[in-house]
Amino acid sequence: MSIRSFFLYGIVLFAFLAGGCDGDVPNSSTEFGKVDTGIYRTIDSLNEVAFRVKKNDVMRALDVVYKAAYLAELYNYDKGMAASLLTEAGIYHQNGYHKRALTLYYKSLDISTKIKDSLHIAKANQQIGNALMESENYPEAERLYTVAVKYYSILRRD
Repeated sequence: MSIRSFFLYGIVLFAFLAGGCDGDVPNSSTEFGKVDTGIYRTIDSLNEVAFRVKKNDVMRALDVVYKAAYLAELYNYDKGMAASLLTEAGIYHQNGYHKRALTLYYKSLDISTKIKDSLHIAKANQQIGNALMESENYPEAERLYTVAVKYYSILRRD
């Protein structure tokens, strides 16, 4: 584990424990609409940490991404959930669990499409295309790559 990854993980963990989400779980319907954006930054940071360490420490990456997914679900942060699913799928994919990875990639794509998140739509289509290329489903992989390029080009214009 690199010092940078360790430091980043420490900061995220400290922010979470020391008040990034104030340790409070929303307990009434009136609080759900008033979530501090700090928890979203914490979830995004946890997803980033999981992505950075997934090649070197799979168990740590899964632990961190599960925490991010839990918080994303708890605070109804769909973009964070889509990112968590994409990262988790990548972990499974790189370790040879292709069916599990595809399931998670498709879940991420569904959420991203629902919230119209062009970046995660592009990433999910690209990763699904990669998995389909490995299973020699070239026509569908090519179609998904084309969709991914379309969304990446939309992002480039913005």
